[in-house]
Amino acid sequence: MNAAENINLDNSEPIPLICVYSTNPSGWQWFAADTIGKARWQFHTEEPRSFLERLIQRPKLSRIMGAVRCVRSARRERAVAIAAHSSISTFWISIAMRLFGQSAPLLSFSFHFPELPAGPRRWIMTQAFSQVRRFTVHSEPERARYANHFGIPLERFDLVRWGVAPPEPADPNEAPIVSGSYICALGKDGRDYPPLIRAMESLPELTLVVVAQPDNLAGVVPPKNVKLFCDIPWNQAMNILRHSQFMALPLETDETSCGHITLVLAMFCRKAIVATASSGIADYFPANYDSPKVQAKDIAGWAESLRAMASDPARRERCVALAEPFAHACCSHDSVLASTLEVFRKAGIEIPA
Repeated sequence: MNAAENINLDNSEPIPLICVYSTNPSGWQWFAADTIGKARWQFHTEEPRSFLERLIQRPKLSRIMGAVRCVRSARRERAVAIAAHSSISTFWISIAMRLFGQSAPLLSFSFHFPELPAGPRRWIMTQAFSQVRRFTVHSEPERARYANHFGIPLERFDLVRWGVAPPEPADPNEAPIVSGSYICALGKDGRDYPPLIRAMESLPELTLVVVAQPDNLAGVVPPKNVKLFCDIPWNQAMNILRHSQFMALPLETDETSCGHITLVLAMFCRKAIVATASSGIADYFPANYDSPKVQAKDIAGWAESLRAMASDPARRERCVALAEPFAHACCSHDSVLASTLEVFRKAGIEIPA
C-alpha cells in the first residue's frame, strides 16, 4: 500500500475528500471502511520516500515532506478538510498550509503533549496552532490545559476518548508467562514506577510484574518480589495482563494524561485497576468505581492501596462489573466513530453516520 492512498468509495456523485496525515503505518485507514459512499479519504504518512528523507532525522525530514505532500495534494484535489493526527503532525501540517496558501479547515486529532513546550518552541507552536479549526483530546482536563497554554479558545477543543479494540480472546490453553498470583503494571508514557516498586518492599507477600521501557526503570533496583520486563512483544505483555490479579497504573503527577489505552485494555480483560489520582484519567473510570486512588509519588499510599485491593476479591469484582460495560459503551470503535463525526460536523463537514 502506498504512503498516500486515495480511498475512492463511490462513483455516483462527488463525495467530499478529506486528506489525513499521521505517524501511523501506511496501512492504517482510520474510519474509511465505516463511511463508504459518504466520504473519500486520502492517507499520507511520514514514511521516507528518498535517501535524504531516511538520512536526515533532526529535524525529521520525512515528517516534514509527508506534511508537504499532504497539503499539496489537498490543494490540488480540493479537499474539504485536512485531518492531522498528533500534535507534531498538526504542527508541520499547519506550517505547510501557510507555505502553500491552503485554506481548507485543519482538524487536529489525538492532540497531546506528555510535556508542554516552553520558550521559543512554545511561541512557534502557538502561531502554528492558531489556525486549527478544531482539536480533539483524550481527557477533559487537557482541553483547558492546552487552551490556556497556547492561547486558543476552549470551545475549539473536543473530548474524544481513545477507541480501543477488545483484545482477541485468549487461547484457553495459554500458559502464563509468569506463574503464581501477581499484580501487573504496564506501559511507558507518563509512568512513575519507582514509588510503586518501593512500595513493594513493604509487601513481601505480594508480587509485582512490570512491563515497561528501560527509560522508565533507570536506576531502579527491584526487591525480590518485583519482576521487570522490557521491550517484550505485545502478545507477551497481554499474557501478563490477562493472567494478573489486577493492574496498577502509577503516573507522574496528579494531572498526567497518559495510560488511557492500557486502562481500557485492562477493563476489557476484566481486571480491576488501582491508579494514581490523576485528573487526566478520570474520564476513563465509570461512576462509583470502587478502587483506591493513590496520590502521585506516595509510596505508603501505594502499599496501603495494593494491600487493600489484593485482599478483597469482592471489591475487584465490583470494579470489573462496572468497568467492562463502560469500556464497551464509551471507548469502543462505534462510540469513537460517532464522536469523531461530530467533530467534523462542528467544523462544517457533514459525514452521515
